[in-house]
Amino acid sequence: MNTLAAKVSRQRHLFARFASVCALVALALLLLPVAAHADGYSMTQTYISATVEADGSLTVVEGRQFDFDDDINGVF
Repeated sequence: MNTLAAKVSRQRHLFARFASVCALVALALLLLPVAAHADGYSMTQTYISATVEADGSLTVVEGRQFDFDDDINGVF
């Protein structure tokens, strides 16, 4: 009876290890940065500045420069 219990325990351990590895691989794939590509324009320059003010608030200034190749009137 002990050998059957040992086999079941070993199978559960192997399955748990396999599931953990699969979860780690899935998490790694989700965290990889993905480049956004679009036809007709490119973002050639980005400027972001953040300043913590004396009262604890945060002032953020962002600037982006786009080059459009097609008839595009904006980006989201």
